[in-house]
Amino acid sequence: MRFEDIRVLHVQPLSGYRLLLRYPDGYRLIDLSVDVHAGGLLGRLKPMEVFAKVGSDEYGVVTWPCNIEIGPDTLYEESTSVSDEWAERLLGKPLEASATGMQTNVRIVISQAVGLRKRQSVQPGSTEAGWTPDFLMEASPFLESRNREFVLK
Repeated sequence: MRFEDIRVLHVQPLSGYRLLLRYPDGYRLIDLSVDVHAGGLLGRLKPMEVFAKVGSDEYGVVTWPCNIEIGPDTLYEESTSVSDEWAERLLGKPLEASATGMQTNVRIVISQAVGLRKRQSVQPGSTEAGWTPDFLMEASPFLESRNREFVLK
């Protein structure tokens, strides 16, 4: 993509201080959690209700009402390309439909959606891990509970 064509068409906040970005050439995912937790300018985004107020302007710059802006070229370079199917999953498409669309199985979708590897445990209330009550209910047949943590079967 040419530099002058790099612009964010749409931005969607996700759990764990991640952003799903729509560019003219497809979706990209960026994790800002390290920067948010490190403090500094992006530390002002730590309250999730502030982080969730993200948007983009007519130039494709990602903005927040607290006067924080990140250029689309910086986000493009620092983000990872994701397929339309992964983007749909991140936006809430059901697990089974996502797995079918990606020609994979539900366990892979779960591990990618929340960064969980087999036999790795995580506490379900952690927003950094990407857990939501709906996701937990849908993923529960593929998880086992151990001491208030979940492990991918």
